[in-house]
Amino acid sequence: MLVYLEILDGPSAGQRHPVWEGVRIGRTTGEVLLDDPKVSSLHAQVEMDERGALVLADRDSANGLKINGQKVKRVALLLGVRFQVGKTGMRVAEVSDEKPPERVIPVENRSWREVLLEKVPVRANKNRDRTMHVEAFRPALQLDFIEGMQMDHRVTLGYGPRRFGSDVLDVELIEPLCPPLAFEIRSEGGVAYFRTQYPKLVMLNGQATSEAPLKEGDKIRIGQTLIQVSFAS
Repeated sequence: MLVYLEILDGPSAGQRHPVWEGVRIGRTTGEVLLDDPKVSSLHAQVEMDERGALVLADRDSANGLKINGQKVKRVALLLGVRFQVGKTGMRVAEVSDEKPPERVIPVENRSWREVLLEKVPVRANKNRDRTMHVEAFRPALQLDFIEGMQMDHRVTLGYGPRRFGSDVLDVELIEPLCPPLAFEIRSEGGVAYFRTQYPKLVMLNGQATSEAPLKEGDKIRIGQTLIQVSFAS
C-alpha cells in the first residue's frame, strides 16, 4: 500500500506520484513537474520532520503552499490532506493496487506514525469498553475546528460516546501529532464528558486533563489542531 500525491486540476489532473523523502515539486525542476505559471522552478520538497513524519516544505517559492486558502510553510502529508502548490490543487492519496517504486525505504527510516499505527491500536483496542452504552447529549454538542488542517470544519454530536483520532471509524483527526485514539466524548445523564489517555498531548483549555465535563467555550488542542466546544440552541 503506497502513498501518492494526486494532482486534482490543470493539464496533469489525475496523475499520481509516489511520495518519499527528497521528492521535489516544481515547474522545471523536480520529480513532480507542474504546468502552472504560479509554480516556481523549484517550489517545494518532501522532508522528514523531527518526529519522523513526511512533510512538504516550501522552498522560498513566489506563491507558496496553501491549505484552505491559507498560506503555510509546510504541509503534513497525511492521507486525505488537500493543498495547493501555486494554483494547482493536490491531495495525499493511498493506492493499494500498484507495485511499489524501485526506491525502498529501510525499516529504520519509517515515520513515527507508521510505527505508531502498527503498535498502538492493539493496546488501544484492549483498553476500550467491551460494551457501549449510547446516550444522547442534551443539548447537542457542536465542535468547531478553529485552527489546524481541518479549520472551519464543524462536527455536531447528538449522542455519545464519540471517538476522535487518526485511526478511528468515528471522527478522524488530520493532525501529525494525533494518536490513533486521541480522546472520546461520552454522555452521562445528557452531560458531555471529555476523556483522554494522553492528557499531556491532548489538552483541555491548556491543561493536562484526563477527564472532565465539557462547558460552553472549552477548547481541546492536539498539536496545531484547536477545537472549540459549544452547545446547539
